[in-house]
Amino acid sequence: MPLIDDDMRDIIESTRLAFVATVAADGRPNLSPKASLTVWDDTHLSFANIDSPNTIENLAYNPAVEVNVVNFLARRGYRFKGTAEVFDSGPVFDRVAKTMGAREGPEYPCHHGVLITVETIAPLLSPAYTFIEGVTEEGLRKVWTQRYGIAQGPAAAEIDAYKEVVRVMLGFRTTAEMEVIFERPLVWEAVKMLDKALNETRQRNQPDEFALARAVENQLLDTLGEEREHLEALFNDPNHHELPDEQLERQIMALWAGANREQD
Repeated sequence: MPLIDDDMRDIIESTRLAFVATVAADGRPNLSPKASLTVWDDTHLSFANIDSPNTIENLAYNPAVEVNVVNFLARRGYRFKGTAEVFDSGPVFDRVAKTMGAREGPEYPCHHGVLITVETIAPLLSPAYTFIEGVTEEGLRKVWTQRYGIAQGPAAAEIDAYKEVVRVMLGFRTTAEMEVIFERPLVWEAVKMLDKALNETRQRNQPDEFALARAVENQLLDTLGEEREHLEALFNDPNHHELPDEQLERQIMALWAGANREQD
């Protein structure tokens, strides 16, 4: 039985889009994109039927399935072949629905949970890895980032400083405590919406830390909905903003200055 290793997990989780191939009763192939694909365990994948009646109908006729997942910048990924089971209730359905709801939000319905028993796994590689001497994944990422016109992200040092500033402003006592909240994609997307304000603050070296902290808090609370009560308790912790104003301001300015030096 093949094992789904850490690299395969990373590709699936970071790509967030897979293509599932099934076969219809008349023998015609059907290819359907799936943003809900996740790793169930070391030998299984799962996805939710949000709006894919043809996929579900085909699996009732023939449970054979193939899943392709490719990182479009790295030009590599994996092909998973196996057998699918479809559930409209029970433990598998409940777990798939819960996972999808946590990742994507309550707006999307889950009509079925599909569990794939993986039978074979094969790598998917761009011909560039075979025919271009000395090619590397990093090199291909740079080439395709330029071809797609994707803006380069901030340097690692700036990301670390950015996270640390948010941690300090929001009163998290440790980075680990913050990461528990920030690992949720919805939370990170909410905070990134404030990137422009934080960046302008860094450039001015005049952080209005409490105003920004309130803006971040409000954005998170408005986004998360059902977790609002938990986060409000965290934000109202007696240790929240425990540093004196001047000390907090000096700490934030020092962090931004460090990020600036790394960029120069």
